Amino acid sequence: MNTPANRTQKRVVDLWNAAAPADAYFWNLPPVLRHMNAKVSGDPGTDWIDWVSRSFLAEQTPLQRCVSLCCGRGHLERTLIQRGVAAACDAFDIADQSIAAARRLAQEAGLDGIQYECRDVNQIHLEAERYDAAFVHDGLHHLVNLEHVYDEVRRSLKPGGWFVVHEYVGPSQFQFTDRQVEVMNATLKLLPLKYRVRIRRQRRIEGTDSAMRQMPRSPSAWVTRIWEKARSGRLFGAVQSRLTARVRAWRGKPVYKERIDRPTIAEMNLWDPSEAIRSAEIIPLLHRFFQVVEIRPCGGTVFNYLLDDIAGNFDPSQEEDLRVLEMVLCIEDTLLESDDLHSDFAVVVARKSAS
Repeated sequence: MNTPANRTQKRVVDLWNAAAPADAYFWNLPPVLRHMNAKVSGDPGTDWIDWVSRSFLAEQTPLQRCVSLCCGRGHLERTLIQRGVAAACDAFDIADQSIAAARRLAQEAGLDGIQYECRDVNQIHLEAERYDAAFVHDGLHHLVNLEHVYDEVRRSLKPGGWFVVHEYVGPSQFQFTDRQVEVMNATLKLLPLKYRVRIRRQRRIEGTDSAMRQMPRSPSAWVTRIWEKARSGRLFGAVQSRLTARVRAWRGKPVYKERIDRPTIAEMNLWDPSEAIRSAEIIPLLHRFFQVVEIRPCGGTVFNYLLDDIAGNFDPSQEEDLRVLEMVLCIEDTLLESDDLHSDFAVVVARKSAS
């Protein structure tokens, strides 16, 4: 049956099956990852997985069996097995092609301790007291049924079992504060033009971005986009920006990221109805279901949205590029430390009661 819920689920699956461009996000910039590492572990060379393993799991590793939710293409599970954090891992994700890729990559790495299965984590049911630990990396903020998922994770953990998440926990559906948008735009203006070339926009115009090809193109979708731009006072600017981008692309010139706008809820639902759907509730709800042992904020309040679509313009091997990145990180850190802004990403270590 083609219900709204089924259409939403298919939209999410199609998006996550599309290969993400490797050069469009901050996750592919080692200096930014080292910066986040230092916030979590105190050491740029020690990532969150090693920090958790050494600080909380040392007496239990390798874990007999763990579970990974929203596993995508399987990087987390492969890392857990390869580093000896876990001996075996069950992993689940809604995107069938991502699961297929994860199985292939695990096989190529010679790892036989990972069991992958395509399942909707929003509706998942897990075996009681099966796991020593549960992990989620950048997936909880795509789940709408957080209470159900937390309850299932808690039920599936052995007494005293661990629940570890590395997540976007900022404003739900990217409804950033005015101050946050102001800071992102002020920082964007500080970037020389060569760092502001829009990677996905260029590929969208050329028709080579697999993720952008998933954008809804029905008449109702176009009407919704136009209406939302008009309602938020951005229609004229959006039309001007699109025309300028097409003319520049036609002339073989780059398209630049000019400004950052807070998306409307309707725009978020049109593009990815799961994106940050209840992200602001992730940590408060964890306190209801688990004993929260540690929360380590790791930034992303400015650089996450700022670097979206332009991250690939930075070459960390170049001193100038590294200095510009460090400037962005310094601006964010200064405002976080003064409590002007609050961290949008965090690593949280929680635990099921031992009794």
